[in-house]
Amino acid sequence: MKVLLVFTFGYSLKTWSDSGTLYKELEIYKVLFKKYNIEFLFITYGDESDLEIDLSEYGIKVFPVYLYIKKYRSRFLNYLFSFLLPFKLIKEETILSGVNLIKQNQLLGSWVSILLKKNIKKPLFLRTGYDMYKFSKEEKKNLFVIFLYKMLTKLSFKFSDLYSVSSESDLNFFKKQLRLNGEKLVYRPNFISKKIIKYTKNRYQDRILCVGRLEEQKNFKFIIQEFSNTDFVIDIVGDGSQKSYLSQIAKKNNTKINFLGKLSNEDLNSLYQKYNFFVNASFFEGSPKTVLEAMANECLVFVSNIPNHTEIISHLKNGYVFNIESSSLKNLVLDSKNIDQNTVKNNALKRIEIDYSIEKAIEIEYQDYKNLIS
Repeated sequence: MKVLLVFTFGYSLKTWSDSGTLYKELEIYKVLFKKYNIEFLFITYGDESDLEIDLSEYGIKVFPVYLYIKKYRSRFLNYLFSFLLPFKLIKEETILSGVNLIKQNQLLGSWVSILLKKNIKKPLFLRTGYDMYKFSKEEKKNLFVIFLYKMLTKLSFKFSDLYSVSSESDLNFFKKQLRLNGEKLVYRPNFISKKIIKYTKNRYQDRILCVGRLEEQKNFKFIIQEFSNTDFVIDIVGDGSQKSYLSQIAKKNNTKINFLGKLSNEDLNSLYQKYNFFVNASFFEGSPKTVLEAMANECLVFVSNIPNHTEIISHLKNGYVFNIESSSLKNLVLDSKNIDQNTVKNNALKRIEIDYSIEKAIEIEYQDYKNLIS
């Protein structure tokens, strides 16, 4: 079997490498190749630098977009000329030879996969880690942008043979808000690998770990204000436009805070091991991998009361849920020291093993491929 994987518009192997997630992203494809002999052709929005990353052991061949079409400084022009990409690839007969299935990673750029599907007559599997239309509404984008994402979502759903969302909340949103339904709409949660995890007993009891982009969506301001004038230290992994603003908020509230920057997946997993407390206070999410990673690394996980969190975390059973409209987080963290934390952590591990393991994800992915090409 040969699968053509079209990257999210603007993303490349170098993007994954620079963000420290390259080998985490590749893991599922490596296993599918070794276990089921599935070859992958990656269409990336990269250049010759993507060819410098050796993926031969993964059964992956890489075709960077900007070796076939010109890359412009203007993002709008890159969007515009990406519509020519499918026809450039079709001319290169050796690239698409033997392809059985097209898989699109995320909604953005789906027009490339749709045009390829229409021309080479192969089934299209479109996977979304989060819903861009839903996010654009939450972020209060201008109405034209929201309309474009809505139309792109509906168009992509219409032409896909399988359309997966990564949370039950997104599934319900599709059915109720977009009125899209049917057998081809499926729930496929994010997954993580536990094999690299070695549990540590001695963890920080006075430090809190947070992971995410330093943007308004992640609601770090709330966390900083919650732990003002306390002995707790807030350590944040990530980067973004709010770094300076959050530093000012921390200073104003007398909150101890450290910005740790971006970390590789390996370094991040080692870091989880040092902390007893992990907090995600987001206003909205897709399927939050950092929450799953913290659970798998035996952190006590505290999450905001949004649907994409509460479908993973059951309050007082496998973690803690706090109301972002009130000041309950600090008290929850303090009160957690007086309960059986091991039971909560063990329940979290069981949830990961049952619903979010990479082993389960690989089997489902393989069955999806088989069903689509049969």
